[in-house]
Amino acid sequence: DIYQDRVFESNPSKDTVLNLTGIRQAGFRDTLYVFTPDTVKNPLTARYTSQVFDFAQQNKETFSGDLNEIRNKGGLLNGDRPSDIYNMWYNTGRQYGGYNKTEKEQIRFTGAFSSDIQNHQIKVGFEYEQRIERGYDIAPISLWNSIRQSANRHLTELDLANGTPIYDINGVFQDTIIYETKFNKESETEFAKNLRKKLGVADEQYVNTDALSPSDLSLDMFSPNELNDLQLGSYYGYDYIGRKTKTKSTFDDFFTGRDANGQQTRSIGAFNPIYMAGYIQDNFDFKDIKFNIGLRVDRFDANQKVLKDPYLLYAAKTVSEVTSLAGGATVNHPSNMGADYIVYVDDMNNPTAIAGYRNGDKWYNPDGSEQANPRLIAQASSSGKITPYLVNPKDNIRSEDFVPSSSFVDYVPQVNFMPRIAFSFPISDVANFFAHYDILTQRPPSRLRNDPTDYFYLATNGSFINNPNLKPEKTTDYELGFSQILNESKNSAITLTAFYREMRDMIQTSAMNQATLLLYF
Repeated sequence: DIYQDRVFESNPSKDTVLNLTGIRQAGFRDTLYVFTPDTVKNPLTARYTSQVFDFAQQNKETFSGDLNEIRNKGGLLNGDRPSDIYNMWYNTGRQYGGYNKTEKEQIRFTGAFSSDIQNHQIKVGFEYEQRIERGYDIAPISLWNSIRQSANRHLTELDLANGTPIYDINGVFQDTIIYETKFNKESETEFAKNLRKKLGVADEQYVNTDALSPSDLSLDMFSPNELNDLQLGSYYGYDYIGRKTKTKSTFDDFFTGRDANGQQTRSIGAFNPIYMAGYIQDNFDFKDIKFNIGLRVDRFDANQKVLKDPYLLYAAKTVSEVTSLAGGATVNHPSNMGADYIVYVDDMNNPTAIAGYRNGDKWYNPDGSEQANPRLIAQASSSGKITPYLVNPKDNIRSEDFVPSSSFVDYVPQVNFMPRIAFSFPISDVANFFAHYDILTQRPPSRLRNDPTDYFYLATNGSFINNPNLKPEKTTDYELGFSQILNESKNSAITLTAFYREMRDMIQTSAMNQATLLLYF
């Protein structure tokens, strides 16, 4: 039914019927609710609402006007969960809040060759490994709120152009009765269209989403853009509704890919890193010294796109590209500034002064002196802030015109040489000197995959984002030692060692101070 607001005169008279000067539609609401429980899929959860209606029937009560009336009495609507007991224990009939699936494949080739040549034991080998990882997860319970918000969005605007005028008993115009909403085609969502198509009703007809059952709904009723904008899950190697992709998707496809109808597909490819290695090792004796010498060469390619500059989402001008500012003022850069250093200015749209420079993680004042804290550079600026001198200040990752190649480049494959030198020198039957030098690397174990939605929804993400440009972890190890058997029965010994170990490129959380990953909406 139409939900109406009654508007009364400020100075009502006895001759005015109900003192009414107008009726305006405020929305839709049901005037009578009934409940049909699902006794198959989740009968325990259905009992919460059934008990509320059973109690109301015993007391000859009805529910009308507001669905929250059912909630306030302990009932559940679609998408609701039973409340926790004392905020400590899950209640009976609680539904799972998520659905996810993963698939991991690995293609691996290895080969090895060994040979004894005089007193040398030589080993040669190689390996090749390619992973294909896919993942999909979604929060189905939260979809119900999105369904309520999307189904009738195009029917919320009042049709002000078609109302019935009201006059008082003297024929003086008072107000206009507006019974109907205006059908706004531009605000109609793809979900709303597809839902009405499945139910067989007109676009102008209001749909009570709380009368729907899961069998009336499917994920493909949403468009890829709509379901992505809800941010209720993630996917890669699957499409947005969880189907395994059959064709290879590139990073750019998320921004530019479209289907046969011209609709954006928002496809995200599988994570597909590649690892290769080769090694050679030789064990031999030289006089009384035993040697183990080898070399391993690793090549790791994350096989994905990374930001050109971790501080910037959009291209910025360098020293060589900035010769003047707004108004034609000539710029003289400090002599120690490299041609590829990023230029920062006082105002993004109308720069009038150089605020600083940056080379990688190093920041510089306008005079070229290094500054440890970029916030101090901003405070010293005339505007109290610094901003990169963008090539195009109106770049927008949410725009259909966004060019990914202007902000992202290919991951540079990491090649590591890992020598190993070890020797032992027995000075007697019971004493021995030994030493070794090793370099070991390990592929990044986590937080590596580049997800384009991290940048697309950066303004609302509010959490950590992966670093797709991680390097393999590297450990350098030195050791020098001496061992000695202490008695003739050889049941006790002593070993003395000195060692040094250095670990680099380990995963840690980093704060990117003054990073300008600008977004416009």
